[in-house]
Amino acid sequence: MADDTAIRVQNLTVSYQHKPVLWDIHFRLPKGQIIGVIGPNGSGKTTLLKSIMGLLPLDSGQIELFGQPIKKVRGRLSYVPQRESVDWDFPATIQDVVLMGRYRKDNLFRPLKKRDYEIAREAIDKVGLLDLSDQQISQLSGGQQQRVFIGRALAQQAELYLMDEPFVGVDAATEDAILKLLGEMRDQGKTVIIVHHDLQTAYSFFDSIVLLRTRLVACGPKKEVLTTRNLQDAYGGRLSVLSRIGELIEREEIDIKTDNDQA
Repeated sequence: MADDTAIRVQNLTVSYQHKPVLWDIHFRLPKGQIIGVIGPNGSGKTTLLKSIMGLLPLDSGQIELFGQPIKKVRGRLSYVPQRESVDWDFPATIQDVVLMGRYRKDNLFRPLKKRDYEIAREAIDKVGLLDLSDQQISQLSGGQQQRVFIGRALAQQAELYLMDEPFVGVDAATEDAILKLLGEMRDQGKTVIIVHHDLQTAYSFFDSIVLLRTRLVACGPKKEVLTTRNLQDAYGGRLSVLSRIGELIEREEIDIKTDNDQA
């Protein structure tokens, strides 16, 4: 039987200036799911994504994607960084940015072909920006800018997508559009890993969850991870309200999205 593992992490420790940010992490993530990476500030969420991407040196441990090291499967992987980390004043159009997704390490200097432009156009259409293809990215709203980066990721036609806080600074309509698109990607067998900060929407968004606090608190199906005990282990005494959410999840008495809308 074929292995259904997208990512396998073993004994992972990563440090900044000799201070561990991730400590002895182990988990396995399946293919074909939308998976959330959550935890308090400073728990190592973005560090985990960058480690999976091969962007950080590891103190110890091993990461495999589809059973192989990152250098052998980089073309099957796409990364959407935090919007705040990008210089949006750079003179580029939506089409320019999305077309960047058609380049690979082995084809950086080849001319783009007609099919590349067709794929980019399809990706721009999927994120609802086709009418704005020639607009400068500096002129876009925060939600539109986020859609541009997702469009670039789609143009890569990857199998595994890593997204760092894609819902920050977007309006409700953009959030719904992104979620619909992610659901379609999952239905096509894609795997999407998302760093997310809003615990109250995590249960609605994700199939499985990685819960971090430097160490791994829990990993697995969302109902098994988002328990009162796990939330208290991750967030400590600051979680009186969110611990109540854990209790309601355990009793299957919560619609977090509706609860969040009423807050």
